[in-house]
Amino acid sequence: MLLCHVCSKWCSVVFSTPQLWNRLILVTIHPKLPPHPTCSHTLITLVQEWFDRAKSLPLSLQFALHFAYFAQSFAEKVVDDENVPYKLIHALSGHLSFLDLVMGWTPHYLRVLCHKVEEPFPLLESLILRCTMFGQCEMWFLWRCGQPITVFQDARKLKRVVMYYPIFVDDIGNFLFPWEQLTHFIISEKVMHGVMEDLLQSCTYLQQGMFNLSSMPQPIPSCAVKTVHHHLVDLTITTTMDESLNTSILCNFELSALWSL
Repeated sequence: MLLCHVCSKWCSVVFSTPQLWNRLILVTIHPKLPPHPTCSHTLITLVQEWFDRAKSLPLSLQFALHFAYFAQSFAEKVVDDENVPYKLIHALSGHLSFLDLVMGWTPHYLRVLCHKVEEPFPLLESLILRCTMFGQCEMWFLWRCGQPITVFQDARKLKRVVMYYPIFVDDIGNFLFPWEQLTHFIISEKVMHGVMEDLLQSCTYLQQGMFNLSSMPQPIPSCAVKTVHHHLVDLTITTTMDESLNTSILCNFELSALWSL
């Protein structure tokens, strides 16, 4: 926006250059009391006006929603729909190619989006999901989604996913992605060995994978048929356990293209 204040000519160039308007980093911070509903409406209007200048270009949005009045535990009620700008993601879903979300109880809000987004992110290629409430609840790792989160299941161009919390718990069915088309999948928080196996069996076009194991069965159960990966070149597996990792955790996979382990 500073470029608009140089002179009228610069201002004209800025407003007529879509490439300057197709990226936005948006951070919202509110006090402990929920803001008036008009705050959400104003926010949505401003963002839409910004992206309207991008014309038909794919959009990139980093959206950090730091509301201090989000639920601190499972027993507390999450704020009502009118106080959270679901409509923002809903309005942009058909144009986003990159989305980085930071939203309190992220799984709760994504589940609501499952019922609100009619067009399932047709242009989305890269997705980063963060959760600001992770670490504030001792029971988080035992949390269950109930109904699976399907909001990104039909994103036909989605290739890269990064997740910063263990939303799968012990079942990848808790969060559904178009597994067969993913090329990069990174989970920085703990996942069980069974979940990692299911992910590697589902993501057969994976090129890069990163997993942090929370448990490792002994011995590793062997499958009758191995899953073959022709594209996986970079695989990182870490653990918070005292014991060292056993390479037999990959006994059910053929990794012919693997370059870095």
